[in-house]
Amino acid sequence: MLLTIYCFSAPKKFPSSKLVVAGFFGLALFYGLGTTLVGLFPCDAGCPTDVMDSSLAQLIHNAVASLTYVFFPICLMGIGLGLKKSENYNRLSQIAIVTGIVSGIFIFAL
Repeated sequence: MLLTIYCFSAPKKFPSSKLVVAGFFGLALFYGLGTTLVGLFPCDAGCPTDVMDSSLAQLIHNAVASLTYVFFPICLMGIGLGLKKSENYNRLSQIAIVTGIVSGIFIFAL
């Protein structure tokens, strides 16, 4: 929940950019609230991946977790690209873009 609050308030502290705002709001929605929902809907014993053997909680858990994993690198790269225009945040921009690319590679390698 604290990450969600931070992500909703962070764009005010950075240079005005639609990509920065969209990236932080995406992180708030998918990573902040998504992680909370995943915790509220736990896995079944053994975390079955077969849809027919899964409970509703397991299906919600898998769906929200998948969205979180897919959108996290996209949002991070969006923040990095939005900060790229600002001279003061050039290094942070590079770190965000590289981290987003690396996390995307690892997520899709799963």
